[in-house]
Amino acid sequence: MIYAKPTSDKVCKTEGCDNLVPKGMHSNYCVSCQRNRLRSKKPINSRRVPVKYNGILPSKHKGLSNKARKKQSQAIKEFNEFAAEVWKRRFQEKGGVFCEITGVRLPDEYHKGMGMMVSHILPKSTHPELYYDPSNVKLVTVEVHQYWEQHPKSKFYERFPDSQEWIKARIEQLKKKK
Repeated sequence: MIYAKPTSDKVCKTEGCDNLVPKGMHSNYCVSCQRNRLRSKKPINSRRVPVKYNGILPSKHKGLSNKARKKQSQAIKEFNEFAAEVWKRRFQEKGGVFCEITGVRLPDEYHKGMGMMVSHILPKSTHPELYYDPSNVKLVTVEVHQYWEQHPKSKFYERFPDSQEWIKARIEQLKKKK
């Protein structure tokens, strides 16, 4: 048995549309006009900023040549090998891998998709020579990494106050190393 949607006395607000608005619909538009309105709206976060590996955009970025794609995939492979080695070393030193900011335990073994859990203290854009330096890397949760990258450091230190002294000491150590 087919049930028809109960209709109301409301007529669609769209100019030139005489369809009735179904009962229970909390808008002034019929189903097809409401669908068209939603399709035409842009998503709130429509602009996504691509992540760069050694200054190279991901391969999904249009206009990337085959040579650049190979260079990019090589950079990703090298970074994953570096991150896995740091992960393994920290696991051996501490008997487990923990977020260096929150203390949350991280997985014991590194795998490719965990690159967001390896964060540089001094940015690779201003200190490329420290990109593969294990002392310039902190192992963190994805949430901490995103907060570190997307907020001013003052806001980061407000959210994670215990980390400020540790990070500043590490920065001084790295600057002396140069």
